[in-house]
Amino acid sequence: MKQTYKITGMKCSGCAETTQKLLSSVKGVTEVKVNLQNQSAEINMQQPISNSTFEKALDGTSYVISEG
Repeated sequence: MKQTYKITGMKCSGCAETTQKLLSSVKGVTEVKVNLQNQSAEINMQQPISNSTFEKALDGTSYVISEG
């Protein structure tokens, strides 16, 4: 299953790498592609994962995720 999310708060390639790493650590996620220019993340997952789960993965950062 593939879903695209809007990510705000990323300002550089380091931000995008951190976001990708944190989202990839969520159980059930198989692949994450973060696009800094579009401020988005395409997430492949084994089954639906709640937005709040992704929010928790980014907790403590300035990045905000929402369904896009």
